[in-house]
Amino acid sequence: MAYIVMVAAFFLYWLPTIHAASNKHHNAGAIGLVNLFFGWTVLGWIVAFIWAATKPPAQPQLPHYPMQYPPQHPQQQAQPPQYPQQQIGPWNQGQ
Repeated sequence: MAYIVMVAAFFLYWLPTIHAASNKHHNAGAIGLVNLFFGWTVLGWIVAFIWAATKPPAQPQLPHYPMQYPPQHPQQQAQPPQYPQQQIGPWNQGQ
Protein backbone atom coordinates (compact mmCIF):
# COMPACT_ATOMS: atom_id res chain seq x y z
CA MET A 1 0.00 0.00 0.00
CA ALA A 2 2.83 2.39 0.82
CA TYR A 3 4.37 1.82 -2.60
CA ILE A 4 1.13 2.74 -4.35
CA VAL A 5 0.94 5.99 -2.37
CA MET A 6 4.60 6.78 -3.18
CA VAL A 7 4.09 6.13 -6.90
CA ALA A 8 0.92 8.22 -6.90
CA ALA A 9 2.68 11.08 -5.05
CA PHE A 10 5.61 10.93 -7.50
CA PHE A 11 3.24 11.05 -10.47
CA LEU A 12 1.24 13.89 -8.92
CA TYR A 13 4.44 15.86 -8.17
CA TRP A 14 5.62 15.63 -11.78
CA LEU A 15 2.17 16.11 -13.32
CA PRO A 16 2.87 19.66 -14.64
CA THR A 17 6.07 18.49 -16.34
CA ILE A 18 4.38 15.40 -17.80
CA HIS A 19 1.50 17.54 -19.06
CA ALA A 20 3.86 20.08 -20.68
CA ALA A 21 6.00 17.39 -22.32
CA SER A 22 3.07 15.39 -23.63
CA ASN A 23 1.49 18.50 -25.19
CA LYS A 24 4.87 19.61 -26.64
CA HIS A 25 4.78 22.92 -24.81
CA HIS A 26 7.42 25.32 -26.13
CA ASN A 27 8.67 25.91 -22.54
CA ALA A 28 8.49 22.32 -21.31
CA GLY A 29 12.09 22.36 -20.06
CA ALA A 30 11.58 25.52 -18.04
CA ILE A 31 8.34 24.15 -16.61
CA GLY A 32 10.23 21.02 -15.57
CA LEU A 33 12.89 23.12 -13.82
CA VAL A 34 10.28 25.19 -11.98
CA ASN A 35 8.59 21.97 -10.96
CA LEU A 36 11.90 20.46 -9.82
CA PHE A 37 13.08 23.40 -7.73
CA PHE A 38 9.81 24.97 -6.56
CA GLY A 39 7.27 22.17 -6.92
CA TRP A 40 7.71 21.10 -3.32
CA THR A 41 6.01 24.35 -2.36
CA VAL A 42 2.34 24.31 -3.16
CA LEU A 43 2.62 27.69 -4.89
CA GLY A 44 5.48 26.52 -7.15
CA TRP A 45 3.51 23.44 -8.17
CA ILE A 46 0.42 25.55 -8.97
CA VAL A 47 2.52 27.99 -11.03
CA ALA A 48 4.09 25.12 -12.97
CA PHE A 49 0.71 23.50 -13.57
CA ILE A 50 -0.93 26.71 -14.80
CA TRP A 51 2.09 27.44 -17.02
CA ALA A 52 1.89 23.94 -18.48
CA ALA A 53 -1.80 24.43 -19.26
CA THR A 54 -1.26 27.64 -21.25
CA LYS A 55 -0.88 27.69 -25.02
CA PRO A 56 1.65 29.82 -26.89
CA PRO A 57 0.33 33.02 -28.45
CA ALA A 58 -0.72 32.63 -32.06
CA GLN A 59 1.79 33.86 -34.60
CA PRO A 60 0.35 36.34 -37.08
CA GLN A 61 0.04 34.81 -40.53
CA LEU A 62 1.24 37.01 -43.35
CA PRO A 63 -0.77 36.92 -46.57
CA HIS A 64 0.84 35.04 -49.43
CA TYR A 65 1.19 36.92 -52.69
CA PRO A 66 2.48 35.22 -55.83
CA MET A 67 5.92 36.36 -56.90
CA GLN A 68 6.01 38.70 -59.89
CA TYR A 69 9.15 39.63 -61.74
CA PRO A 70 9.66 42.45 -62.23
CA PRO A 71 7.43 43.63 -59.40
CA GLN A 72 4.37 45.44 -60.72
CA HIS A 73 1.50 47.35 -59.26
CA PRO A 74 -1.37 44.89 -58.64
CA GLN A 75 -3.70 46.63 -61.13
CA GLN A 76 -1.19 46.92 -63.96
CA GLN A 77 -1.02 44.22 -66.58
CA ALA A 78 2.37 42.80 -67.35
CA GLN A 79 3.60 44.05 -70.72
CA PRO A 80 5.73 41.87 -72.97
CA PRO A 81 9.32 43.12 -73.28
CA GLN A 82 10.01 45.54 -76.12
CA TYR A 83 13.09 44.65 -78.12
CA PRO A 84 14.74 47.23 -80.37
CA GLN A 85 14.37 46.76 -84.13
CA GLN A 86 17.40 45.34 -85.84
CA GLN A 87 19.31 48.13 -87.48
CA ILE A 88 20.96 47.58 -90.82
CA GLY A 89 24.45 48.99 -90.97
CA PRO A 90 26.82 49.48 -93.90
CA TRP A 91 28.28 45.99 -93.32
CA ASN A 92 25.03 44.07 -93.90
CA GLN A 93 23.01 46.15 -96.37
CA GLY A 94 20.73 44.21 -98.57
CA GLN A 95 20.93 40.93 -96.74
